Amino acid sequence: MFSSTLLTVAITLAAPAGKEAKAEPGKIEGDWIVEKYVQGGKENEKRKGSHFTFKDGQVSVQEEGGKGIDYKVDPKANPATLDLTFIASIPGIYKIDGDTLTICFPKGEKGERPKKFESPEGSGLVLMILKREKK
Repeated sequence: MFSSTLLTVAITLAAPAGKEAKAEPGKIEGDWIVEKYVQGGKENEKRKGSHFTFKDGQVSVQEEGGKGIDYKVDPKANPATLDLTFIASIPGIYKIDGDTLTICFPKGEKGERPKKFESPEGSGLVLMILKREKK
């Protein structure tokens, strides 16, 4: 389950990025809670409420015992890129708009980097929307 959750991160759901949605180095770091999770056009309510922590180049899922996988971001790309490394590299995109983090990536290890923040039916893309956890 741990690997599937992290691959599914590899790891957020939103309209196309507006001018206010930017990705800046370090902004992704912190604790985030999944508000919406869509895979291949179908919403997965079981993933809602999952806690993700991005810190020091690792992302972990609290519900999976806090084990992490490596991630690397390029906030200057358009859209900003997020690559997760779990056995193989999983190419994704992300954006941060205030306290909302949107991530889109292919499910599995052989997909291509998405170009848009969407998960059409049958696409195999994962789209997550997370909110920064208030402490």
